[in-house]
Amino acid sequence: MKKVISSVVCGCLLAGLVAVACSPVPVMKIAVTSQPPLFSNWRVAESFVPRSQKFKIAVLTFIDQTDKARLVVDGVADMLTTELFRVGRFELYDRQDLDQETMVETAVEEKEKEKETKTTTKHLVATGLSAATRSQYQNVQGTVDGILLGYITSINMEGTDGYFQCDLRIVNAMLADEKVAKAVGLDLGISELVIYGTSGKVRFTTNADQSSVMLNREDIEAIASKIKAEFKDFTQQTFKITGIDRYLITLGVGQNHGIKQGFTGYVITRDPKTGVYKYLAEFVVINVFPEASTAVLVAQTREAYESYSSNVHIGSEAVIK
Repeated sequence: MKKVISSVVCGCLLAGLVAVACSPVPVMKIAVTSQPPLFSNWRVAESFVPRSQKFKIAVLTFIDQTDKARLVVDGVADMLTTELFRVGRFELYDRQDLDQETMVETAVEEKEKEKETKTTTKHLVATGLSAATRSQYQNVQGTVDGILLGYITSINMEGTDGYFQCDLRIVNAMLADEKVAKAVGLDLGISELVIYGTSGKVRFTTNADQSSVMLNREDIEAIASKIKAEFKDFTQQTFKITGIDRYLITLGVGQNHGIKQGFTGYVITRDPKTGVYKYLAEFVVINVFPEASTAVLVAQTREAYESYSSNVHIGSEAVIK
C-alpha cells in the first residue's frame, strides 16, 4: 500500500514540474523613449575656422629709444621671429606681410603721422611707438593672439663690436581690437593686457663703415627660450567650463597649471569617431586664480558673438592655445 501511495505522489510531483516547465513565461513590455544623440552639438552648433592652433605672435619692428640703433631694429625682430618659431610653442605672423602692409615713410611724413595719431589713438601702448611700428600694431590687432613689442633702451660700441639692451613685452592682440570691444558691447578696461615682460642683451658686429650688422644668434635664442618657458604648452589637454555669467566664463584651470592673463583659447566639441575638434567660441583669459580662471568671450561682429556664445554651456570643453 505504501509503495502505491509513494508512486502516486511521485507521479503527481513529476506532472507538476512538467506542467510548470511547459507553461509560457509572461513577458513584461517596457516602453523605450527615443533619446537625443549623445554628440548633438557636433551637428547643430555654429562653428568657425580657428585663426591658429597655437598661440600666434606678431613681432613688430623694435623701437629705438636711443636714436643710435637704426641698423638693428628690423634685424633683431626678424631673427627673434625665426627663433620663436623654432622653439615649437608658437605660430608666428610673417614679418614680410607686416612690411607689405606698412608704408615706408620719410622722416617728415613719419613725424606728421605720429603727431596726428597721438591725438586720436585710444591705446596707451600705441602712443609710445614710432609711426611705422604703430601701423604694424594696428594692422595685426584681432588677427593674432599676442603682439611682441621690443624697445632698445641702450647701445654700446667699441670699434665694430657692440651690444644693446632691450625690453620686451607681449600684449594680448584680441582685446586691443576695437571691433572686438564693440561686438561684445562692453568696455573691459583691459584693452592692453600685458601677458609677459622680459629684458635681454644682444651682441653684434658691424663692418667698418657700419652699413651692415651681424647679430649674435645665441643671445636671441636665449631670449626666445626665456619667452617659451613662460608659455606652458597645453597641447592635448582640455578643460571644463564650470560657470557662465553673461559674457564671462569660468574655466577649471588656473595659475597653478600655468595659465596667465591674456592667454587665449577655444570652446570646442569633438567628433566621436575621428576626435577632430569643432570650434564653437573663442575667449581671452582676464583673471587668474590658483585653481580657476575667468575669461571673456570674443568675436569681431555682434552677430558672430551672439552665435558663438549660444554654443557655450556649463560642462563644455575648452582648449588653451
